[in-house]
Amino acid sequence: MTCVRGILRLDDLPVAAQHVLVVPATGSPVVAATDTSTDGRFEADVGRQPGPLVAMGRVNVDVLAVAHAVVPPDGGDTELVIRSAELVPLSCDVLAPDVSHRPISITVDPLHLDGVPDRFEPLLRRRDARTVDAFFFRRVLDAPELALRVQRGTYRLDASAFDRARPNIAAPDFENLVLARVRTDDGTVAEPDGPFGGVRIAIDRPSRLTLELRVLSDAELLTL
Repeated sequence: MTCVRGILRLDDLPVAAQHVLVVPATGSPVVAATDTSTDGRFEADVGRQPGPLVAMGRVNVDVLAVAHAVVPPDGGDTELVIRSAELVPLSCDVLAPDVSHRPISITVDPLHLDGVPDRFEPLLRRRDARTVDAFFFRRVLDAPELALRVQRGTYRLDASAFDRARPNIAAPDFENLVLARVRTDDGTVAEPDGPFGGVRIAIDRPSRLTLELRVLSDAELLTL
């Protein structure tokens, strides 16, 4: 086998412009990487690889999920399918002091996903053999809320409005904001490990989270 081809779908719908990795069934190293086309199809040159291969497709639009499947040894299509029935709604409300007047960025990174073997977890943000994406999902909010559908699992969430150059600005007209805590809909409160540590949250049912931000002073920033 020298080429892996297939399709990435959400239920019956092809998903375009999403990333696909091809790896050995053991989990590493990355053999090939590509993106899906407008019809959800992908094709990657893998050369001559011994042993079984696995294709992993990640979706990070309004759905956050990873599908994986063993590549057919006969060179047939690899079907990567994400099922809506296996996703749960995740809503995030962002509360921020009214001092920044700048868009707030929110990031969601999966740490563990149900159905994805542990050996593939180091690949969740891998772009190719040498590159790791900074985030699995990042969005600049135009409103203080975000609604997603996500695969059950454990995620790292963070939110901020941040410019490291602020201490060097003579008269800044904004404050830097970082995540202070996350409140779950059952009243649980989780705090980050440091101003850029994010918060680890398990999502196994429909969930609504409140992300509370605080001002990061210049003095605190300069000590980091």
